[in-house]
Amino acid sequence: MNRIAMFVLLIALPLVTGCASSILPTSYLVHANVPYSDVQPEGGVTVFWTDRTVSMSPYKNIVVEQFAADKAVGVQPHIDRKRYSERLRHLVTYGLKEKSKNAATDTKAMAGKGPYLVLQGNIAQLNPGRPKLRRWIGFGAGRAIVDLEVKVFRVALGRRVLCGEITTSATASSAPLVASDDVTLLDACIKRVAENISQFIATHRNRKPKPPFRQ
Repeated sequence: MNRIAMFVLLIALPLVTGCASSILPTSYLVHANVPYSDVQPEGGVTVFWTDRTVSMSPYKNIVVEQFAADKAVGVQPHIDRKRYSERLRHLVTYGLKEKSKNAATDTKAMAGKGPYLVLQGNIAQLNPGRPKLRRWIGFGAGRAIVDLEVKVFRVALGRRVLCGEITTSATASSAPLVASDDVTLLDACIKRVAENISQFIATHRNRKPKPPFRQ
């Protein structure tokens, strides 16, 4: 094997084995198996399914429930699942408030305020990546990744009905020879997915199906 081939192999192997990739969707989503042609990317999220009769942006009152991380993959022993679960919940709630929503973490806060939305999520991947690959190779090798799945419910007259399922992901890496710790990169990913979710909820309007083409 010549030197060029050996060099290419040494570079390519860590890139292939050291770069985390998205695992979405998982079985957490009721509509995880919808035809790919029906899955719609929208901003920083992927819309797997929404109730065509419901637009989310008009809702002022929103409850952000737990984003469970107990089944997240890629978690290393030093990563605190509970910390990131609570951090994500806080950031989504804060992001919605920044967008003029009455966001809370307890349904009791919505008593007597009419219909509202409930967000409930699953952190599918909480992968800090590999520090050595980030330091010595960079360019995406050893990157951190967070995968998040969210169910959106509409609550009215005491009934909770599923009205949407969305996913979002974020990655974070560093340049070669630049020290970057796992916590910093995961925090950056968590912040990004939280913003993606709050932005989607604040701006979502269901589009009416296009009429059939007529000649």
